[in-house]
Amino acid sequence: LKTAIEQIMVAMPREEANHSACRTLANLGVLFQRRYYTDFNVDLKKIKLRDPLPILCEMPEIYNRTKVKPACFEALHRLHAIRKANRLSELAQHNMFPEVRQLLQVESKYGESVSVMDMYGVVNLKQLGSTSSNNGLLKTSADGSVVNNGSMVN
Repeated sequence: LKTAIEQIMVAMPREEANHSACRTLANLGVLFQRRYYTDFNVDLKKIKLRDPLPILCEMPEIYNRTKVKPACFEALHRLHAIRKANRLSELAQHNMFPEVRQLLQVESKYGESVSVMDMYGVVNLKQLGSTSSNNGLLKTSADGSVVNNGSMVN
């Protein structure tokens, strides 16, 4: 797994230093005893929130247990901590990664449908063409366009 993380870091290098709007947390020395998200199978779980996470975390209703289940609150708390973190080791040490059931609660309460545009940065998948030449790795540039195997996709 460590080799796989190294490959991802090489395939998708950091383009700028961490700052308040965007952070990349990576540390090959941080290891986990178990896989947290196997219930989501191999693919990444994509959850689109109706409101930005900082707004959700400031809503008074999240503290009302009759409106928001404890698992949902805990996931929001942990996601907020991830957004504010500067080191992956701190997150791992304090067990700040939300559990599958917690994320599903957030998706159920505050999520909305994920569109093709959300997943790939284009309206129509046909615009992407074949991704087999780059093993399915797509990258979105700073201006929002999708880079497919080194070339821009409209």
